Amino acid sequence: MDKKIIYILIPIFLIITIGYGVMRTSKNQQELNLKREILTPQNLSPITQEEGEPETNSPEVEIDINNSIIKWEAKKTLVDTNDHFGTVRFKGGFVNMEEGTINGGKFVADMLSITDDDLTSILKKQLETHLKSDDFFATATYPTSEFIITKITPTGGTEFMIVGNLTIKGITNEINFPATVTNDETLLLKANFEIDRTLWDIRFGSGKFFDNLGNNLIDDIIKISIEITVPKS
Repeated sequence: MDKKIIYILIPIFLIITIGYGVMRTSKNQQELNLKREILTPQNLSPITQEEGEPETNSPEVEIDINNSIIKWEAKKTLVDTNDHFGTVRFKGGFVNMEEGTINGGKFVADMLSITDDDLTSILKKQLETHLKSDDFFATATYPTSEFIITKITPTGGTEFMIVGNLTIKGITNEINFPATVTNDETLLLKANFEIDRTLWDIRFGSGKFFDNLGNNLIDDIIKISIEITVPKS
């Protein structure tokens, strides 16, 4: 073979060989990087505590649902004689205890148990049915509501400030309120507070969303009173 042709082919062969090696190395590196990306911890879904529940190692003590109660009160804004009040039972719940003091908890309300206590007969039944309807608490879809304590701070003696997440109709909002906690024969948590029902999409009769309601205007504020009994172990 002509030496000139050989001199020309050798560099071309070397270039092709080196280029193939570089391409192969690059492909291998890409495959290695992909494997590393798949296996790195930041791409794995961590196992976390249920959203909204603070982490605590304190023992859980179940509440006494038969001796615990939620009381509610609502009214029509322009009608002084049309206040309504009633109760809701607890479905379950617990408090986290440490050295005889509450430092957390979760409480579940049975919305199917909601009652009206100021009316009688057919009017009572009608109001209770309306409260369970989609106009108010939609209990067929959301049979329970819950409150999770995220922070509890002593403010002196038996007084505490409680912060937590209240979920109604699948909507969660943070609320805070003062409470009294006594620890005698049984532990008793008592609190009174108010909520704006429209924050949980309970809009029926609300002046924020409807005009010209007149005497059918219902106050957005619901007054809540709770008593939670925890038996001593």
